[in-house]
Amino acid sequence: MMKKISLGLITFSLLLVAFSALATDVAAQPKKVLKKARTLASDGDKRFNKRDYQGAIGKYREAISLVPNFPNAHYWKGNAHYYLQQYDESLEELNTAYDQGYAPVIDIYRVRWYVNFMKKNYDDALADLRKGLEIDPTDIRLREGLGNVYYAKESFREALAAYNDVVERIPNNGNTYYNMAVSYYNLGKAGEQRSAAQNAINNGTQFMAQSFILIADSYAKERKFEEAAEAYEKSLNLRQDIFPVYHNLSDIYRNMNRFTDAIEVIKKGLRQFPRNGDLYVDLSWYYSLADMPKEAIGAAQTAIQFVPDQYMAYTNLCRAYNDNKEYDKAVSACNNALRLKENDGETYFYLGRANDFLGKPDVATKHYKKALDGLLVSTQNNPDYADGFYLLGNAYYANGLRDKAIDAYLRCLELSPRFSKARFNLGYMYFLKGDLDSAQAQYTALLDLDADLAGKLKNAMQKK
Repeated sequence: MMKKISLGLITFSLLLVAFSALATDVAAQPKKVLKKARTLASDGDKRFNKRDYQGAIGKYREAISLVPNFPNAHYWKGNAHYYLQQYDESLEELNTAYDQGYAPVIDIYRVRWYVNFMKKNYDDALADLRKGLEIDPTDIRLREGLGNVYYAKESFREALAAYNDVVERIPNNGNTYYNMAVSYYNLGKAGEQRSAAQNAINNGTQFMAQSFILIADSYAKERKFEEAAEAYEKSLNLRQDIFPVYHNLSDIYRNMNRFTDAIEVIKKGLRQFPRNGDLYVDLSWYYSLADMPKEAIGAAQTAIQFVPDQYMAYTNLCRAYNDNKEYDKAVSACNNALRLKENDGETYFYLGRANDFLGKPDVATKHYKKALDGLLVSTQNNPDYADGFYLLGNAYYANGLRDKAIDAYLRCLELSPRFSKARFNLGYMYFLKGDLDSAQAQYTALLDLDADLAGKLKNAMQKK
């Protein structure tokens, strides 16, 4: 799942041409002083129109030093500071122009709201936007700004109301559709999120890759993994530098029982982020799922080098050592994990398993009980996480609770129907209970998912 998405705001630009010297109502001044101030302001206008904003600021400053009550010069100086992203100075000048009666006042609102927005003065920005819309309700830029400020305030419903007004009048505004998709994401409305993101793509948003991520996320929430994977792949084809895509896409492939694909996605991620320990943590996990324990050990050891405080690196190393029959090393790795995260159910399960194989059943039993306690908490906190229920089923079985193990495996398969290891365990549980029809059904389902694992289930039932 996506954890977090940043709003790509529509670029706000001012289509301004300076005319400060031609429309100025200044206080009474000696004619020579007034003439010189106007000449300086006119020079400032010329520099402004040539985008020499620093030079324009200097000329406006000279004009204002001669005639302080010069609203147009203050206004254009504020705009020059705006273009240089000098927002404190811009706001000061715009406020002075406002106080001195600059007209038309809507021009100040059209600039000052954005300056306040960039300074995170959101309430002041909203005030300017609302005043501007009272004067000109048809100003689409102000309406768009209203959506952006509401979004920044995390008032997503209000943001959507403003954005809907924008796209009704400018239906090909791809960036606004993107902003709408992000807002729907934050409101947890997957269908609307996907529709808005698709409209963003159709209308040429500058956030194409991010829009495909939003589409993928919406499909993942609906557990439509094929569609989610396709959308994530499209995002990666457009941009390779968005880190969460590698984690999210590989997790989708895990849910689809496509562990080799999950591994390849993480490897692609490591080409972009070669020192990212979290990717190595994921890689170790996928190697274990793909029954490649030696590779899992190597990935976990590399993860520990980069993220020595990440308990899952040690937990995955413990699991891999168990799978590679290095049980003493597994015990050491699990204990390291538990020093970083006490009472972790998954780690206690692997620790119990290691002690089982070391011929220490009493120690193993204690760890299995702690594993069950920890995994019950984990699944309650993460009710849509299939692997949690798979591990819970394992812990129930280790504690001799076969019926509850079956329930946990069934829940796991509801969430991830192609989870072959869970299906193997479920079939074996049915066999142990004497429910041969249900066991056969799991064997048959496994044939399509993983023929080798299906064969192992058949052999296990025959040996028993």
